[in-house]
Amino acid sequence: MHSIRTSVFALVACLAAMAAVAADDAGVEQFHFVLEAELPGDVSFAYALVTGDVSGWWDHTFSENPLRLYVDARPGGGFYEIFDEAGNGVEHARVIFARPGEKLTLAGPLGFSGWATEIVFTYEFETIETGSLLRLTVNGSGQMNEGWADSVEAVWRHFIFEQLVPYAQGRCEQENCR
Repeated sequence: MHSIRTSVFALVACLAAMAAVAADDAGVEQFHFVLEAELPGDVSFAYALVTGDVSGWWDHTFSENPLRLYVDARPGGGFYEIFDEAGNGVEHARVIFARPGEKLTLAGPLGFSGWATEIVFTYEFETIETGSLLRLTVNGSGQMNEGWADSVEAVWRHFIFEQLVPYAQGRCEQENCR
């Protein structure tokens, strides 16, 4: 796990450095995509996976070992990465809609802190025969370099299909959520 976090940290640092060099080339762009994934357990279980402590599956951070990585799922709350005991850190996004087990919407720059970029992402949950269906809708606009939209979608695919789904399956087995 440590080597994955180290690799991700290095990738984020590299992308940030490339973005800084290419700042003069940035234009105003927009993107939209929707991803769907089946998760075990009911919609309350699925909603809990994307709120509270998300460090078990969210692996793109500004600090190599954040003290806390969590979503405070209430209007006015946010998605926070706390670096240290002094409370230093970053607000990746703010919560603009929260209805447990149904829908959670956040808006913010995510990894583009310091850029005039806004990403709005909505998790919607639906009961299905095998557990829950998670529908993630992502809309972004603002200052971006060429290729950023494709990169954002690739990162979200990583989060959902390579991180969240296996994490959910493991947690469900531990908690016997079926």
